[in-house]
Amino acid sequence: MLADETMAAVQEAAGRCRVALEIAWPIWRETSGIPAPVRGPSEGCCIHSAFVLEATLRERVPEMEWRAVGGHPTDRSPMGGCAAADGEAWQHLWVVGALARLPGEPVVLADVTADQFGGPAVLVERLPNLRYRANSPAAMVAMFRRKEAETVDLLRELVKATGHWPWLSTEAAS
Repeated sequence: MLADETMAAVQEAAGRCRVALEIAWPIWRETSGIPAPVRGPSEGCCIHSAFVLEATLRERVPEMEWRAVGGHPTDRSPMGGCAAADGEAWQHLWVVGALARLPGEPVVLADVTADQFGGPAVLVERLPNLRYRANSPAAMVAMFRRKEAETVDLLRELVKATGHWPWLSTEAAS
């Protein structure tokens, strides 16, 4: 069973991460030539934001094992990914945590980009959550991690430069 104190720590860390990312996203968009968002400030930012959140949660809530997971709608799995408020499914990445003392199935979901699908800016919930379905193979998430490493590093540097990254150790941020 996941303690309420742990859920509160996850919520706090994810909330702080979101505040920091909101500072970094517009700078990243401008320097990368990415168009302004239409569906909220986090639109198109889930991949690298999930990896930043994963690092934040590993640092701030070490009693859990954290990993980024993803999903995407397919013909065989139309509900893969994240279901928006209107029911449409979108490709998405988010973070799940399992209790380190009882490794195995994740027990909590954390997402700092759910607002692009009509959810809250920061979503932290016990699992299961019927709007989220991870169906991306681990190899695909690993490919995203390699592909987005430069963007994740850039976001971390932008956030650290603004002074809004005080809760993440230098080791975890590098």
